Amino acid sequence: RKVTYATSPELFSALCAQAYSKALAAQSALGELPYGNVELEQTAAFLAKTGDYAMALARSGDWNSALEAYNKGLEADPEAAFGGEALSAVGEACEEQGEYERAMTLYAQAIEAGGNAGRLYNRMGLCAMEKGDYEAALSYFYQGAAAGDAEALEDIRYNQAVAKEYMHDYEGALAAFEGYVSQYGSSPEAEHEIAFLRTR
Repeated sequence: RKVTYATSPELFSALCAQAYSKALAAQSALGELPYGNVELEQTAAFLAKTGDYAMALARSGDWNSALEAYNKGLEADPEAAFGGEALSAVGEACEEQGEYERAMTLYAQAIEAGGNAGRLYNRMGLCAMEKGDYEAALSYFYQGAAAGDAEALEDIRYNQAVAKEYMHDYEGALAAFEGYVSQYGSSPEAEHEIAFLRTR
């Protein structure tokens, strides 16, 4: 039934990410069974190939074929729990459609499922900013910074400064932007904000 609601490439990609997660979970569950035979081995191989195939098709933009692979993954194990990657993908699809509250819920679930906490807290902060809740956004950015993800930290530091500016904490925002430039180098956007904040 989900095909009825998958009306965008982003959502198709999210659904395929779910299929990938379900296939991995089903394959793992098969490995716990006490008996082994050729049929189970073939099933496990099918699940692995289905998950990989769905993700590859989604990334290539072949949404119809990707959805077919996704449906096969669902048939293999419709009750498999979603992993962090799948929850994150669905959250991003919701965010693209402006469903920020739902996206934040999915990101929180993705963190609990072992997803990249730094990146996910950053996405939650951006959703909160879109809703105009800058205090909550700043709190999410701080949690993201504390997660220890060096790859996400640059974006988080910049977004912290932006949130402070929206909160009219101009002194704090200026210090945050100057700290960002000192750590990551100058950019036209950061220099523009610094020039503006020095006039406040």
